[in-house]
Amino acid sequence: MLVILQIKSAVVLRAERSLYVNYLIPVHNEALNISSLIRRILWIDSEAQICLVNSASQDESIMLAQGYPVHIIPSDRGYTQALAAGYRFAVQAEWKSLVQLDADGQHDPIYAQALHN
Repeated sequence: MLVILQIKSAVVLRAERSLYVNYLIPVHNEALNISSLIRRILWIDSEAQICLVNSASQDESIMLAQGYPVHIIPSDRGYTQALAAGYRFAVQAEWKSLVQLDADGQHDPIYAQALHN
């Protein structure tokens, strides 16, 4: 059974039980924010899996993200298609749960961890 919840505008997709949180983050020109968001997630949960979907970024967002343990998925067809690509990745990777965050930092990943626990 799969449940979708909305907390502080962050979409949370969860299967019955999971041991850790996975993050799906669509990225479009977020060079100013992406490193701090990834560091915050990894500070909260060093075992977290992070999937960044490059939504046709024209800045250094993806180059900056490559220095971290993240999965990077290309997508050049806008936000909705970036999300679809990310969810396909999550299904193929057999993730048991995921949290979708915006790359601009408006969603604090600490809420995802609290919900998960």
